[in-house]
Amino acid sequence: MKFRALLLLMACLVWPSAFANPVLPDVSYQSDITHPTDYLGYPVGEWHLRHDQLNGYIQLIAAQSERVALLDSGYSHERRAQRSLLIGDPSLIANKEQLMAERAKVRTGAKQDGPTVIWLAYSIHGDEASGAHVGMLMSYYLAASEEAWVKDLLKNNLVLITPSQNPDGMDRFANWANAHKGQNIVSDNHHREHKQPWPAGRVNHYMQDLNRDWLFLRHPESQGRVKLFQQWLPHVVGDFHEMGHNSTYFFQPGVPSRTNPLTPAMNQELTAQIAKFHQKALDGVRQAYFSRERFDDFFYGKGSTYPDINGSVGILFEQASARGHAQDSDNGVLTLQRAIRNQWLTSISTLEGSAALADELKSYQSEFFKEALANSRSRKGYLIEAAGDSYRRDQLASLLTQHKVEFRYLKQNITHKGETYTPAGGLYLPYQQAQAPLLHSLFDSRTEFAENVFYDISSWHMARAFDMSLGEDASPKSAQLSDTAPRGDYSLNDDALYWLVDYRHGRAPALAQALTSQGVVVKSATKGATLTYRGKPLSLSAGFLMIPSDQPKYTPAELQTLMQPMLEQYQIEAIAVDSGAAASGSDLGSPEYRAIRPVKLAMLGGAGVNQLAFGQLWYYLDRTMDTPTSIVDKHRLTAPVLKRYTHLVLSDGSYRDLSSNQVTAIKNWLRNGGVLVALQNAVPWASEQGLLSVKVKQKRDFAELFDGSQLSYSDRDAFNAKKAVGGAILQLDSDPSHPLLFGTQGERLAVLKNRAITLGMPSRAFASAASYAKSPLLSGYLAKEYQQAFAEQNALMVEAYGQGRVVAAADNLVFRNIWLGTEKIIANSVLLTPNMAL
Repeated sequence: MKFRALLLLMACLVWPSAFANPVLPDVSYQSDITHPTDYLGYPVGEWHLRHDQLNGYIQLIAAQSERVALLDSGYSHERRAQRSLLIGDPSLIANKEQLMAERAKVRTGAKQDGPTVIWLAYSIHGDEASGAHVGMLMSYYLAASEEAWVKDLLKNNLVLITPSQNPDGMDRFANWANAHKGQNIVSDNHHREHKQPWPAGRVNHYMQDLNRDWLFLRHPESQGRVKLFQQWLPHVVGDFHEMGHNSTYFFQPGVPSRTNPLTPAMNQELTAQIAKFHQKALDGVRQAYFSRERFDDFFYGKGSTYPDINGSVGILFEQASARGHAQDSDNGVLTLQRAIRNQWLTSISTLEGSAALADELKSYQSEFFKEALANSRSRKGYLIEAAGDSYRRDQLASLLTQHKVEFRYLKQNITHKGETYTPAGGLYLPYQQAQAPLLHSLFDSRTEFAENVFYDISSWHMARAFDMSLGEDASPKSAQLSDTAPRGDYSLNDDALYWLVDYRHGRAPALAQALTSQGVVVKSATKGATLTYRGKPLSLSAGFLMIPSDQPKYTPAELQTLMQPMLEQYQIEAIAVDSGAAASGSDLGSPEYRAIRPVKLAMLGGAGVNQLAFGQLWYYLDRTMDTPTSIVDKHRLTAPVLKRYTHLVLSDGSYRDLSSNQVTAIKNWLRNGGVLVALQNAVPWASEQGLLSVKVKQKRDFAELFDGSQLSYSDRDAFNAKKAVGGAILQLDSDPSHPLLFGTQGERLAVLKNRAITLGMPSRAFASAASYAKSPLLSGYLAKEYQQAFAEQNALMVEAYGQGRVVAAADNLVFRNIWLGTEKIIANSVLLTPNMAL
């Protein structure tokens, strides 16, 4: 099938005005399908589209055309509906349920006789808006065009179109760009239209990059998108983005040496073959482009790489961004219309190339799963355990389920290589399955790479992220396994004197916060204890929660009524004991149980604060810890404002614009009992202001480790990459008896290191809670110079400041909200530090 005539027509288009529709060919269309201009009241591209306009339009044409089916993928955080279109010949659309069922058989490696599935996915970054406009135009074109080639295309291919993958970010950007557009278009780079405020439209409601969430699935937008992917298993996914305005146009293949070694070579070969169609399309309009540079194919959490580990071919497209309606660039004035044209052309060339290579793509996908099953036969599986924490187990189980990775729960304790795996916290993941390649990537420990340059993180080992024990080469008996999770008992015993909660549970801090906010006395054990439960000894580790039935505000019955729905909400078991006497450790009336105070929490936000790191902390505090969190703009921070809060959290970012009066206010607030929590680049600032006693090493302090004086200019990129700390997993040697680490597992923790920061060792004993191990690198890439420099350096600490406390962490402890193994440290910084003895 050839579309050369269409591309020649596109090349010859003349734009009569700034807002003339630059892409839709002047051909015959079905008159009963509403044209985008008629729906909007103006040509596409005259104003930036909002998500509601996109949704309304695709819903309309789905009702008008037999070629189109509307697919729902849930809602964004801000409750905007996520919708896609499935477009094909009416005979295919009428039979879509059976076709979707047939797609599931692909995982068996079966030969494919059905249509090729091509997914055009646009604007996952909300301020990369040209793709969303193409999504509207392409939906109309495929639904309404009477051209023979379109009809032929749709007889043998199903086209999925997702016009916008980030509804909340798209609207944030569209409203900003439209609000600053005048009657005369201003392309000046300094025009406010091109300078978004904090947070920018790139990110979603919780300020997260959804193009890093395909693997981790922490957000509903990603969950709905991956569900759609796994339902249809597209052969090709076009992932359409924008880049800096001075660039031209990029399409994959990316840098060959930076492809993940788990991606089959044929994947890259097919990408290269399809690239020939993009070249022809862009050459036809004299549009400059590049390929095989800058962008990689390594981290499987992106839209162009997630398909690669699932038997599909993902292709990244990057168009220079007008970041508004028009912007000056090194290549002249870049307009939104030109960006739309280029994204349209490569969308068409993606359809053309995919249709032309349909047989090869189907064969590749079948072979991918056939080889996955064959190559995994000699391997057994993984046992994995989150000791005492069904929450982390269930979070991992949910992740695996959404990715169609097979696993089973445990019916009984299983001992493997000296480790015990329990029904309460354990899973078994058989290696022999269709998703073996993806499973491998989730537990990949490699530290050696063909090239040490990465566009994103270099490791994402799930057992380390979740702080779970991992047993490889395991093959438990079927009788020891179950397809369903063990049911917890969340009922309360009204005869209890005390209720105890194992603090290792991931939602235990949320329970403590919920109860204290209602005036319930909740205490935290500063040491472990053994008590009698149902006639047997029960040992609980330090940090466990103790809730007396004798409450100043509630009767035992009222307390039970209050607690019961909370336990069910957080899926936590409360252990009822009828005596305060401990067999070992402190009795329950001891001062070693310290009351958790109610929390009133604030985070500093605004320009200069890393919106990604900020959003991850906000997400954890708000959604996991279930704690109301005020976001205070930096410039509005004053002494009277500070007095409203018990805690102030500073995420990664720059705080040098805080005035001396604001710093003084923070110091006075700390002296009076406030708690300051500083992470990553907020820590050097805190040290410089005298809020910490230790000196902090940061990137500039490590520069002397790297000597480039003897290198040639051609070595510059590799040298700079070596100095980068892009995202490797490091081991912490931690003190589990330290209150900052209550509820974590064992003496070793793993952190995702993406900042060159270490803390000095405090002179006062017991301030440091964790240091990097002597040999810190667990997986991913980190230059040996850094490995040696970070070894045995302080990573986490807490100090007194007057009556207050300052917590400092060198790393992002809630990285992308997938680092469940260290997120408890944030909760401890909030709940436990006010009463912590130092």
